[in-house]
Amino acid sequence: MPRVRSRRLGAPAAGGGADGTGPVTALSVDLDQVGTDADTAEKDLLTFVLPANTLATDGDAVRIRGYVLCAGNANVKEAKMHFGATELISSTAIAYNGQAFSFDAMVYRTGVGTQFAYGKFLRSLGAVLGKRTTPTDDETGTITIRLTGQNGTASANDIVSDGLIVDKIAAPA
Repeated sequence: MPRVRSRRLGAPAAGGGADGTGPVTALSVDLDQVGTDADTAEKDLLTFVLPANTLATDGDAVRIRGYVLCAGNANVKEAKMHFGATELISSTAIAYNGQAFSFDAMVYRTGVGTQFAYGKFLRSLGAVLGKRTTPTDDETGTITIRLTGQNGTASANDIVSDGLIVDKIAAPA
């Protein structure tokens, strides 16, 4: 798929805002279009490596949004969003014919090495799924955030990413 545009921003500035003064920091805006391969393996479509210590204080959070498009065919398709080793939300494997997906997740630090997460999935025909998870990633190291796609039939570009956006929300003072 052609590259559309991509902008990756640096680690959060002191104070949480992009300029160091506000509570929200845009960490990554990646609008690349990457498709699944002609196989049935789960493929990373877009990734972002959360810098070490981004979630340094209890209550710090990241909001993760992901977007995918499905080919207009009867093949089974599944897209997922991951935070480290944890699957935040899945579209479930269904024959989505020409639909667009939207993922939205919040991951909050609740203690050292513990998080609370809630993910939401919405598809263009209106179905909404939600999932609560409790990741246990080490915030002192980097954490990989992934938007993935998996074909049910070996057909290239059955699922194509349309964006992955990651923001940090600082804990209230």
